[in-house]
Amino acid sequence: MPTDAFEELLKSIRVPVWLTGNKNFYVNGETGSDTLDSGRGESVGKPFKTIQAAYNFIADNYNLGPYNLTISIESGIYAEQVRLAGYNASTGLVRLVGNGSVTISGAIVVLAAMSYDLRALSVSCAGEPLEGSSFWAGILASRGSSLSVQGCAIDASVSMDGNKYPVRADASTITYREENAITGDFSAAFFATNAATMNIMADTSINGSATSATVYLTNLSTLSTNSSFEGRNPIISGSVTGKRYSVYFNSICNTGGGGPEYFPGSVQGNAVNGGQYA
Repeated sequence: MPTDAFEELLKSIRVPVWLTGNKNFYVNGETGSDTLDSGRGESVGKPFKTIQAAYNFIADNYNLGPYNLTISIESGIYAEQVRLAGYNASTGLVRLVGNGSVTISGAIVVLAAMSYDLRALSVSCAGEPLEGSSFWAGILASRGSSLSVQGCAIDASVSMDGNKYPVRADASTITYREENAITGDFSAAFFATNAATMNIMADTSINGSATSATVYLTNLSTLSTNSSFEGRNPIISGSVTGKRYSVYFNSICNTGGGGPEYFPGSVQGNAVNGGQYA
């Protein structure tokens, strides 16, 4: 039997460890190791070296049930395209949380219809295009996933050929909580396609240039703004060279009355082919 087929067989018959409460795993790029010895990742003193190895171990060995599992990432630069596939849970979710100054030089890619929470992370678009695509992204949510982004910074300033999307939602939901920031030269700061949903619930700063638009919605996608901050609309600040928004093919951009200049840009936006902007 081929090795990969054998590994899949082992996974199918392995009995997962069921959580009985919330649990932390730890990653430290300086002191960690991805060797799967006893207790690896379960304490600050014995962390994983890479985020991907920590996540793979969790997905392969645990059932979260109703509890949350947090991957606590120590300060440093992690040159990874972190791929978050499925894990076992009922209502619990996986969190990736930066402890100090954490930069992921690559991408975070969500590949399963599960819930994830990203907190206090910096992501720099870098490396190769995302596997199976011709574009770069900082954070990509796909395949029916639900993603919360809190206090994160996405940098698309690295020089690359092709389209760059600091944040892209494809048939999924992304909710922005707490203040986030986007910088660099990008195709679109907020890009949503294939009936995706974006909820902006916190102040966000966007600075750079857009070859398409600051906001680009297509194929039945929706972007809505609302805030828990004193019941007001989130403030979208910054300076962008390029179109403010492009809304296509029965997509809807609802700014809660924010007006046509709500998103930063040097060129007025447009809504065509059934697209609506309000």
